[in-house]
Amino acid sequence: MHITIKNSISEINFVHKCFTYFAKSKTENESAIQKLCIVIDEVLTNIITHGYADQGEHQIDITCEVGDDSLVLTFRDDGVPFNPLEMENLPPNKEVDSAELGGLGIHLMKNLVDQIEYERKNDMNWLVIGKNTT
Repeated sequence: MHITIKNSISEINFVHKCFTYFAKSKTENESAIQKLCIVIDEVLTNIITHGYADQGEHQIDITCEVGDDSLVLTFRDDGVPFNPLEMENLPPNKEVDSAELGGLGIHLMKNLVDQIEYERKNDMNWLVIGKNTT
């Protein structure tokens, strides 16, 4: 599956529909699909809300591929460089309710998936996220 959207919050629902349709044709693991839907929402919201210094229209490419017993999402955007892997994890003893607002979504995302890779190449952010389906 490959889709390209504009940097608009209203596009996220379209991505959810496309992903869910594709994922259900490839796996019966509803839990993995639901977790990846949460991740899609978090990643796209961050890109759209924080990724662009201008108010112009930009494109975001999303690809979903089936790996060995996994679904792999790739997000590609031309926003400002941002590596979510550089965000500190919440300490294990820290309550989420008392945590600062920034980074909670990234913390959640890291705990919902089995693979995260980030690379900046050709002035583009490449975020690859994998979830086991077995």
